[in-house]
Amino acid sequence: MSFMPPTDSMFLLAESREHPMHVGGLQLFEPPEGSGPEFVRDMLEAFRSHEVSALFRRRPAEPVGSLGNT
Repeated sequence: MSFMPPTDSMFLLAESREHPMHVGGLQLFEPPEGSGPEFVRDMLEAFRSHEVSALFRRRPAEPVGSLGNT
C-alpha cells in the first residue's frame, strides 16, 4: 500500500476530537418498489466484486500515524 502525499497527511496532524477537519454527509435511500429481501445483500456483493482504486487505499507514513491524535 502506498503512502499519501504529505499535504494530505497534514490534515491528519491538525485533526482532533475538538477540531475535526473532515467532512461527512448523510444520504437516506429507500429500496425500489418490488425489491426483495435480498436486494441490499445483492447490491453489496456487486460493489465488493469491483477493485477499489489504489488512490483510495493510501495511508499516512508511520510518524503521522503514530502521533495518537484521537
